[in-house]
Amino acid sequence: MRVRRGWLMALVISSLPVVHPHASRASLTAALQVPCTMPSLPAASQERNLLGPEQAAILGELVMDRVAREFKIVRDPAVTAYLRQIGDRMADIAGVGKVQVDLVDLPEANAVTLPGGRILVARKLVAFARSEDEVAGVVAHEIGHVISRDGERNFSTLLRVVLNVNSLGDRADIEEKYNRLLDNQRRNADRLRSALRESERVQENADRIAIWLMARAGYASEGARRIVDAHPVLKAQFENLHAKREDVGLNEIVDLATGKTRGYLLIDFANNSFALRSAFAVGDRVVFNDTQNRTLVYSLENGTQIGHAFGTPLDVSKDGAVAAVQNGVGELTLYSLPRMDTVDEQQFPSEIAFARFSEDGRRLFVLTVDHTAYTIAVGAGQ
Repeated sequence: MRVRRGWLMALVISSLPVVHPHASRASLTAALQVPCTMPSLPAASQERNLLGPEQAAILGELVMDRVAREFKIVRDPAVTAYLRQIGDRMADIAGVGKVQVDLVDLPEANAVTLPGGRILVARKLVAFARSEDEVAGVVAHEIGHVISRDGERNFSTLLRVVLNVNSLGDRADIEEKYNRLLDNQRRNADRLRSALRESERVQENADRIAIWLMARAGYASEGARRIVDAHPVLKAQFENLHAKREDVGLNEIVDLATGKTRGYLLIDFANNSFALRSAFAVGDRVVFNDTQNRTLVYSLENGTQIGHAFGTPLDVSKDGAVAAVQNGVGELTLYSLPRMDTVDEQQFPSEIAFARFSEDGRRLFVLTVDHTAYTIAVGAGQ
């Protein structure tokens, strides 16, 4: 049985693979009998990659230049060297070539892979990590994306779908097409999001590579199991899941304002049939979006799932009584909690970019990607 640990921070959950619930750092590789070769992975995408190694490196530089204009790159040599040491060690094991890991003040506690082997890790994510093993789990997952060249494949998809381009030339050609994509992003966000609907297998493959890399590098994984053993309710839930499933996720819910842990949730991943993409917490309610585009609602108090619906979660009222979910592009449904009965349904002309309930939960503010704002009286229509 594997236990994966993640942190719930604001709107993003960063799931870290934990290789084995009982292994110590010293005995990890021997205990798991880790294969020397990388695991064979099913194809996550049939899309043809248009970028060669040199072109990917050029694109990575262009994207990094834009990131540096919008976010602060942390220039602390000690911290950067620490992250790059982890990245270099795992890249060497994977035989993937050179990777460059940078620490960035991103608004979310997350990590991102750019074309050309560049990995951005949010300062918030590192700040909440309690050991090098947890940081290594994040880097290992991103190296999984580097190995699969997911960043290059995404860019190739956008070139074909948005610009109808099937080849790339020199640096000037790549820069010109990249700038055209940025212009399209501002004018046609719906089309870009649709083109990049991510296969759940992309994340699963990165997780599998990460698990193998952490084991090969000798990183420990006992942290998640230690937390479970220290909480009688979690331990009972874990043992119950152990009898039924091979893959369970331990998710730590953290208050960003104070840095204190509010609690833990165990998620049954149904034999690794899905993964978590994002999450947020309101009061006792913890709301996840998964790779099957479902909204999963849990009670933090008792650790149980209290509801689910198809679609992307947008917000939950402060009293935890109503959830707003985007079921399709511009399709909004309000559900009562915990029964998940339909309270209201609305159709908007374009995709919903943002939605928030008022303090009293009687109104919902909605902003669509075409910059139109709406106010809904909950249960009473627009």
